[in-house]
Amino acid sequence: MLELRQPWWRLCLLAPFYDSVAGGLFFGGLLVTVALALAGIWAAVPIAAVAIVLFEVRSAGVCLRADGAGIHVRNRFRSHDVAWADVLAIVLSEPGPLLSVNDLRPMLRVQGRREPGRGIALLAAMGMGRSELEELGSRLVELGRISGFEIAGPPAGPAAEAAGP
Repeated sequence: MLELRQPWWRLCLLAPFYDSVAGGLFFGGLLVTVALALAGIWAAVPIAAVAIVLFEVRSAGVCLRADGAGIHVRNRFRSHDVAWADVLAIVLSEPGPLLSVNDLRPMLRVQGRREPGRGIALLAAMGMGRSELEELGSRLVELGRISGFEIAGPPAGPAAEAAGP
């Protein structure tokens, strides 16, 4: 069994910077609140405070649990239970040829067989470096193999170095 739960304060500090949509809403809402407060509309301040607290409380609760049955991912506003039979791959965002967001904030995702596309982001791994994410991906792939399923995973160790940036 594998469980990943980071300290709540680390998740709260990193959360606004890790999801493009949530980060945009977070900082956009903060900017609108400041503008309304400067315009004398103080009713926006408590509403924004409640929204920020809700965002941070939900961010502090993200976690990952994997066992013989599959992967349970609790992200900010949604939980996912994915059986190993439904997992196609564990995918790590690829670094680009130039400095990109994927270099600064690498993200590990569970790619399902039924849901082609982006997959389920593992927000519980926020703030981890690329090598730590490769290790976590390898551990998840190994746990899937122990459970009897062949799952593609991110290259790790010498294979990752050979692939290059």
